[in-house]
Amino acid sequence: MPFADLGEKRIWYEINGEGEPLVQIPGGALGLKNFSKVTPVLSRHFRVIDYDLVGTGKSTPTPPGYKVQDWTNDLRDLMDILDIPQAHLHGTSTGGLVAIQFAAQHPERVKKMALVGVVAKYDTALRLNRKLAKALAANVGMIAVAELTAQAVLTSNFLDSPEAGPLLDQMRSTFCEISPETYIATSEACDDVDLGPDLPNITAPTLVINGEFSANSPVDTGPQGIGGRGIAEGVQNGRLVVIKGARHLVMMERFEEVCDNIIEFLKA
Repeated sequence: MPFADLGEKRIWYEINGEGEPLVQIPGGALGLKNFSKVTPVLSRHFRVIDYDLVGTGKSTPTPPGYKVQDWTNDLRDLMDILDIPQAHLHGTSTGGLVAIQFAAQHPERVKKMALVGVVAKYDTALRLNRKLAKALAANVGMIAVAELTAQAVLTSNFLDSPEAGPLLDQMRSTFCEISPETYIATSEACDDVDLGPDLPNITAPTLVINGEFSANSPVDTGPQGIGGRGIAEGVQNGRLVVIKGARHLVMMERFEEVCDNIIEFLKA
């Protein structure tokens, strides 16, 4: 698979399908594997560009002091290298922060945007969750972080289903591809982010999808945060869809429903 060279950084990416470009921005430690179920579906309708954020997968590890703005600049540079002047964006979790900031700073380059499992600002509960994950990474290891994440982002019914075993193995393997230091640096890049002021600057029609029972990307956060509802109401043209009975990783558990919503929205 190809790499894009961005100065001292390298971004690993792949392209599938034909049609209007759809750039997918992954979250957490999963890298582009975050979209392993949805890319085969969406690439039937769009030219899908998947890539590993700096700090995930095969891309360069996260340098100390990295911020969401740096990932946003990376997305701009990657689109320039791939000669994509305008695209749809699909961001999830951490990648949704990048999508929001990019759409606010480069409105002319975003046609429509889908955000799945995203908050624009962490509340106290989310900051405590990330603090625990960082402590596990530093003192126990990345397998423990993967398993804590799985427990937090997947429903109990799914975890007890036959589908859960392969996904858990994939999460353990993918999380272990990055070092604890890189994971911690990636997490700290997002801990204090506040994209509330960016939301009114987003002109692209925006679809926000959140799981009904997600604690990692709640529809409604505590007063100090901004959840899915706040994003949909804060942009100029937002629409909120709540996936009933789902938690944070709706793209794994309910990928067909998520894809149907995204395809309908982007093609409208």
